Amino acid sequence: MIDERRIDVLGSVKRKFSVYSMILACFFFVIKLIFNKAYIFIEGLPEIILIISMLITYIKSPKEAVIDERVTNNLNDYYNKAFKIITPMVLGSYILSLIFIFKVNASLVFSPNLFINAFLFIMFIGMVFIVRKHHVYLNESFIEEKKYYINVLKNISYMFTVCAALFAITTLLNLLIQGSGDTNTLFLMMYLASFINIATTYFIYSIYEYNHYHESIQLSEGNIFIVTKNMYLYLSIVFGLKIVHNLVRVFILASENFNVNLVTILSYLSWTVFVYDLVFLIIMTYSLKSTLSRLKNYASRQMNTIIKMTWIYVILYGLNYVIFEFLVVIYNDSTLNTMLLMNINIWIHLFLSFIYLIILILRFKYAKRQNFLRYKLLIIPMMSVFLTILAMIGRSPLQRLFSNTSTAILIEVLISLFVTLIIFINYLFLISAYTKTYETNAIEVYDA
Repeated sequence: MIDERRIDVLGSVKRKFSVYSMILACFFFVIKLIFNKAYIFIEGLPEIILIISMLITYIKSPKEAVIDERVTNNLNDYYNKAFKIITPMVLGSYILSLIFIFKVNASLVFSPNLFINAFLFIMFIGMVFIVRKHHVYLNESFIEEKKYYINVLKNISYMFTVCAALFAITTLLNLLIQGSGDTNTLFLMMYLASFINIATTYFIYSIYEYNHYHESIQLSEGNIFIVTKNMYLYLSIVFGLKIVHNLVRVFILASENFNVNLVTILSYLSWTVFVYDLVFLIIMTYSLKSTLSRLKNYASRQMNTIIKMTWIYVILYGLNYVIFEFLVVIYNDSTLNTMLLMNINIWIHLFLSFIYLIILILRFKYAKRQNFLRYKLLIIPMMSVFLTILAMIGRSPLQRLFSNTSTAILIEVLISLFVTLIIFINYLFLISAYTKTYETNAIEVYDA
């Protein structure tokens, strides 16, 4: 039965997911231990509960000398049942952690819901993995219905009910536990932010799943395309975040008064843009490889070179961002050290921009050799990165034209916003051509 297969696959993924979730929990716990030793048990309660429960789950998991299909199925079923217990335990510890953090007035370095949101993001990546590898769909019960998105919205309404119930429980516990009680508004904002994050993630995933399912049918009929329709989704996420990030920067720079809330939002957006930009760059690269590999004249060596360069860029960019943010926190009391770090970071970004330009050039050469439609439009993002490199080398001509540095920065951000919109529209034109049938050839596998 399909339902039994679905349950078995979910159990298998949860087994693998348990390892990644433990690594994530350990990472956040160590970071919190470094920056806030005083209240580590309170602030790190969700991570502690997750690590202990995962260790107990692993120790008590069925172990057999010979691994066969029966043993694997039992193990998957065991992890399905374990997660039904672990999930409410982690949520409960998260609620208690929230209350105690504000009762003792703990000084926070990170947002209390950062771990939970990161945990949910990994779950999202895990669900994408399920669809790609096992062809098991979360919305399988109504994926063929015309009212697909109405059913998706119904599920989102159920999520809202759960979040509202959790907020009610938190409010009640907040009244029962002694300490500062004027935090219900803050709890409401945090739960609302978490609901928006969960609902958005699920909605995005549902679009992905719908496209994947219907394109798999199209492929089974012999229709082949250069890119999947999900490329619209990937690009919308990445460029949507960049556009919002630049708009917030514009509001901050144009505002006469310092707005703490906008600065906080900008800080959160900067981290989100960094993570999503790198993650989706990898996702888009492999998705493109998957669809291109079906073409008769697919050049694997050229595509593998692009993938290797992309991984180099992502790893170096990620390491630079994390190390830079870490050092800024350590040397935040030293203006000289902070300025030195900023200058070093500029030159590192220049080097990374060169690597990204090479990736874009390789991608353009590939499209040209394959004689893809509208391949010349790929020159636009190449020119954008090239001009950015020139501006970095020349130390921004705008800062020489304007004596007021903030004015020059505001104009730079506005230009960046305009260029981002142009590149986004440019990619949409490309996808509109590449999602159409390119070749007709019988196939069996689909994992775009």
